[in-house]
Amino acid sequence: CRIYKSHGEGALCNICSEHPRYYNRIGDSVAVGVGASCPMAAELILSEDLSTKTETIGRVESDLSEDYPVERLLGELSCIIESARSVSEISNLLLRKLGISSEQADPELYRDLYTSLEYLYPDNREIILSSLREAPNESTDAAKKILSYFLYRHLPDAECESDATAIALFSLLSTHIVLSMGREDGIADALVRYSEEIEYSEDNKYAIIEDISFNLI
Repeated sequence: CRIYKSHGEGALCNICSEHPRYYNRIGDSVAVGVGASCPMAAELILSEDLSTKTETIGRVESDLSEDYPVERLLGELSCIIESARSVSEISNLLLRKLGISSEQADPELYRDLYTSLEYLYPDNREIILSSLREAPNESTDAAKKILSYFLYRHLPDAECESDATAIALFSLLSTHIVLSMGREDGIADALVRYSEEIEYSEDNKYAIIEDISFNLI
């Protein structure tokens, strides 16, 4: 960051100071993570010892009504992911848990949608679209970490079971695309590209989740 290099940490605005951290309320806790659009964050997410590490740093008092039990579902899905021995098994077990057919989860089903999204860089559009039809990189370890990242990053937005199912499928679809993109440029770089184009565009992210919800009806 040129501001940091020229003027030091004290000159950073809030968005620069906080990026790439994100905050999600889960029950009476606030989960803090790092978003994958930052190259260093992507490396941490894919690292051997830090990607799924959690640490309790405090609790928050809340008088909000209890939302959909995301914490329990995250725990159940995490156990499924951890027990899987291949990329295809991760997908099959997750779809079975969510009650989604393989036809509903076919990446090609969402080609028109991904084509219609707005992209920061035209090259990323072509890379993402071509990755929808390609088999993913068979790195089981990377698949587990990327899928866990997407679930922990986005599942707390779910307010009901249908929301949770759609977001979980969005996470699985996103993992497939990143792994497919990673065949050419490396998985970390693919994760950064996908994150900045899809995760960090609220319009793109919610357009995909809404389309998935419609297809699951």
